[in-house]
Amino acid sequence: MRPTPLIQGESSTGAFSIAFSNDRRGIAVGGDYQKDTLRTNNCYFTKDGGATWDAPVTPPFGFRSCVEYIRPQLLIATGTSGTDISEDGGIHWHNISKEGYHVARKAKKGEKVYLAGSGGRIAALLSKQQ
Repeated sequence: MRPTPLIQGESSTGAFSIAFSNDRRGIAVGGDYQKDTLRTNNCYFTKDGGATWDAPVTPPFGFRSCVEYIRPQLLIATGTSGTDISEDGGIHWHNISKEGYHVARKAKKGEKVYLAGSGGRIAALLSKQQ
């Protein structure tokens, strides 16, 4: 696996989360949490197990500390400046909330996603198919 081209070089930058839907298809998110609306080099995806990394056409809307597959083409990413979804495997991202969370996790059964953030905030999202 090769290093991702995510923004690096400062203590507040780099990869913060990585997820794989299978042995080959994966995604990494991060950025700069001190500049949490910066969209440059904050997300890359791979189709070959990390041998190469590609930038999305439309990246997530800022620093993202967590990414999670809901289905093979449906992903959620969240961070301090908001929460985004991609319905095409990470190529295009759409902001669904300016509410920021630190982590997201898909339930073991079904497609409900739980998010947790500062101050004990917890949210639950349902996919369109539920």
